[in-house]
Amino acid sequence: MAVATIPKLGATTLPPPSDQDYTPEYRGGTLQMADGSIVHDLVDANARSRFTLRWKLLTKTQKDSLLTAYATIKNTTATYISIENTSHTVTRPDGGAPKVTLVNTAGGDIKFNVEFDLIEDS
Repeated sequence: MAVATIPKLGATTLPPPSDQDYTPEYRGGTLQMADGSIVHDLVDANARSRFTLRWKLLTKTQKDSLLTAYATIKNTTATYISIENTSHTVTRPDGGAPKVTLVNTAGGDIKFNVEFDLIEDS
């Protein structure tokens, strides 16, 4: 049985995410030809990893820590250690920005749901 590790982005240890999606992505183009066949023109046959990380009901301090960590990759790369304890050099995807949702809990506290994507730099 695999045991999840605490993820890190650069020098920042992230709070354990509620979940992490992993998607292998290929760079290049895909066309559907007139006969219905699909043609792929890849720049590189190796997939790049895309990670979508989600956190639920974070405190303001935890939310601010995540946003600060994400800001470190606004124009550069950082090492991401995934919950599977794999290491990847990542950056933010084109147009990538964190999504923050405020949640008013039953006790009247404000908590935050945060989501962002990381894509492996090649």
